[in-house]
Amino acid sequence: MPEPTPTPAQVTAFIASHASYSDLARLGECIAQRHRALDAVTAASAAVGTAVRLHGLKVKYFNGLTGTITELSDTHATVLLDADSTARLRRDGARTLSIPGDSVNYPLTGVPRPCCRPA
Repeated sequence: MPEPTPTPAQVTAFIASHASYSDLARLGECIAQRHRALDAVTAASAAVGTAVRLHGLKVKYFNGLTGTITELSDTHATVLLDADSTARLRRDGARTLSIPGDSVNYPLTGVPRPCCRPA
């Protein structure tokens, strides 16, 4: 009979209390591999009209912004930011972006598809 799958709480408890350096190295690689697999699924499932939250972008103030995918290429998306995210970007990205004060939404271009997680 197969052993039951451990719960996330059990795995976390093991890591916090018992994991060795070699255990942590194996877990780190396993976690990175799972991230890559999830990123591939996320990229493949992106579609025009999907509401998304941005994550994993090098420009940190883009992370957490929300909007809707309006255009897609094989590797990138254009995300029309919602009003709250446009206001946040106007404030946080003021040094690098020029967003008109009367713009309610802002089209953010060149977003890598894996960085568009369904909201």
